[in-house]
Amino acid sequence: MSEPIWSTEMNDDVENHLAKFFNWYTYNKSRNDAQSYLLTYLQGFEHAELLSLVQNSPSTDLDGQDLTYCWMARILHNTPINIFAQHEQRLKQHLPKLAQKLLSAKVERKNSKNNLEDNSSSQLEETLKLFKTGRNFLNKKYLEDFTHTNKELKQLKEIIDRAKNTNPHLKDTYDSFMSAIDEHLESKQKVRKKRVKKINVEKVVQKIKFLESSDELGLQSIDPKSIIGSKFLLTFNTKTRMLALYYCNEATGFFVKGTTIQNFDVEKSFSKTVRKPEIVLADLLKSIVQHGIEEKVSFIKSKQKVLTGRINGDTLLLRVH
Repeated sequence: MSEPIWSTEMNDDVENHLAKFFNWYTYNKSRNDAQSYLLTYLQGFEHAELLSLVQNSPSTDLDGQDLTYCWMARILHNTPINIFAQHEQRLKQHLPKLAQKLLSAKVERKNSKNNLEDNSSSQLEETLKLFKTGRNFLNKKYLEDFTHTNKELKQLKEIIDRAKNTNPHLKDTYDSFMSAIDEHLESKQKVRKKRVKKINVEKVVQKIKFLESSDELGLQSIDPKSIIGSKFLLTFNTKTRMLALYYCNEATGFFVKGTTIQNFDVEKSFSKTVRKPEIVLADLLKSIVQHGIEEKVSFIKSKQKVLTGRINGDTLLLRVH
């Protein structure tokens, strides 16, 4: 399916059509695409600092809300008519927050890198200090507990080799040091990076049963493939009238096994009974961002219930973030 383009026929129900646009981008486009869309939008304004931050930040720094605003930037770029003044105002208000967030992430990465380098350097110095004492300290556990690069370990071996000639009475100790280093280097070579198995999303969701559309409510389900990897899912069971909010508790996002949602937070996720779904759902889906949905659901006066994760043929898949 090609990228949706706004038409004048959509002006009568802006929020509902925007929600469908956002769902399309969420499923069909990546964080890299979102970053590119935002960069294109920023080039039309005086946001040199933010433009530089977005260009030099990894796309993983953009979270769910940021992505929604990136999709909005794309829609604004593709739409010549000016009917999104309110939404563009929200986008512009979000930009300073995004700049601060990206800057904080940049500083944190720099500090983490510096700390890692400093720790590595200080650990090598500590090892050399201990070596000069003549203590029998260097063994397999010591090398596993502290960080030394292969270059540093090679340097240690050269120092130990030279020390054998000047301290013959410590030959056995130094030989044990050399053996420990050799074994440690060999074990490091054997450790391979775990291969990440590529997921066939089409195959994963092929068994899931859901309601594609409801004429009574005038609603259609989103593509179930968009559930995989997302962090928030909104569903509605037309038979039980249960509205469900799923929150993911894994960095990799949701997964589906058979007809059951996997990786959702059992304590945080919940469902509520909706008395007038034709009114409540229509209003609910006008919300562009996840927070808007959550706020409206909080006003629904019914008891929260625990979710099992099971999806059936009466369930509409309404929104992911």
